[in-house]
Amino acid sequence: MNPRERLRFGLARLHAQDWQEAECCFDRLHLKRPSGIDLSRVRLLLAAARHGQNKLMPAMQLLLPLLKDQRDSRWFEEALLHYGSLCFELGLAQHWLDSCDRLGVSFDLERRSGNSQLIAMRGAAKLLVGDYRGGWADSEARSAVGMSRSLAPSIPRWLDGQNNSKARLLLLADQGFGELLFSLRFVPLLRQQVGFLQLACPPGLGRFMEQTQLFDVVQTSDVLRPAAFDCCEYLTSLPVLLGIDSPDQVPPPVLKLAPESCADWTLALRSSRNDAPLVALNWQGGKAAESIYSGGIRERSFPAEALEQVRSLQRCDLLSVQVGEAAQEIQGTSLAPRLVPQQARFDATPADFFTTASALMRCDLLITNDTSVAHLGGCLGLPTWVVLRKHPSWHWGDGGERSPWYPLLRCFRQSIAFDWSSALGPLDQALAVWLSDWRRRRGIPESPDP
Repeated sequence: MNPRERLRFGLARLHAQDWQEAECCFDRLHLKRPSGIDLSRVRLLLAAARHGQNKLMPAMQLLLPLLKDQRDSRWFEEALLHYGSLCFELGLAQHWLDSCDRLGVSFDLERRSGNSQLIAMRGAAKLLVGDYRGGWADSEARSAVGMSRSLAPSIPRWLDGQNNSKARLLLLADQGFGELLFSLRFVPLLRQQVGFLQLACPPGLGRFMEQTQLFDVVQTSDVLRPAAFDCCEYLTSLPVLLGIDSPDQVPPPVLKLAPESCADWTLALRSSRNDAPLVALNWQGGKAAESIYSGGIRERSFPAEALEQVRSLQRCDLLSVQVGEAAQEIQGTSLAPRLVPQQARFDATPADFFTTASALMRCDLLITNDTSVAHLGGCLGLPTWVVLRKHPSWHWGDGGERSPWYPLLRCFRQSIAFDWSSALGPLDQALAVWLSDWRRRRGIPESPDP
């Protein structure tokens, strides 16, 4: 295989996430340094292959020469972005910010077309270190790199300080479901400054958003009538426009669904027995978002079988609220016999947040990974335990059992990177204590361990 063929083969293996085979291809090119092959590009690709195998420090070492020697500007920004993702996974967001300062990185959108991505990553880094105002301001660059749904060009934007109690404002849902649910806490503050509020959001959120009663109208179609609005804005831009810089300024919303609005089958979730708590489970987020370039959310999901380590779940009634391809994983675990009869109804119902919220309202506890379901549990005021990677996304902070943004939510963090048992072991112990308390408060005798 000549060098060009090896490069093409390595790229194909990288695209297929066959990290080990891709590493072998790029490592050989890196060692032999054949003529006609861009070695800087090979370094980047080799770093990606090692990153995919959780070899974070070796991947960083490969990128350092590309950062120190900025003469090859073709790869500098890509190397800096990849270095940032690695730093986030290692809990080194401040190091990345300091490195940008030392390297004299320009964050001027007018100077380099790629800088909008760097600005967005700087925003993510600032959020991770607790600079919320600066982080959200930088995150506004997402619209320049196609990370955001386009605002309606014929409707003017709602500007900071534009207080008009008669204004008709259109809000656009432009990011992932978790960010949208997190941003609901800012809507009550916005309502004090506008007269009419309409939300345009994906269909999967529509029914739930209607039930929150935060909006006058919720639409799920892409057809907009510009003449009906005075201004428009992104839902996730609200903290910037409202001048939020601390969790203390805005409490998390506590949203409730009216029982009569919920599906009949969810009302039957607690009708059959009362001697065991009903615990909802979720273990995977959108896998497409968990790439090595995702800025630190890679490896946030775990397989359903990992929950078998939580032995106390065998003393609970269970409802899986997992949707998508991973939904059936739980059927192949030892937890399957503990699933309630209504599990089949949940699985057969088209996935949307209203259905999930309706079911969660009947549960005693939610155990989930870092995904939109965690934010949903927090919004509903449901006791929620989030199983987190060692250095998770910024919403959960980087240590301790509590999140500054969801004070009632409990965090179980990996003590060893990429080792889910280091988070699920303490969760099992905590669940045993929680179960004893749940039974004691209801006068139910303790059941023997399974």
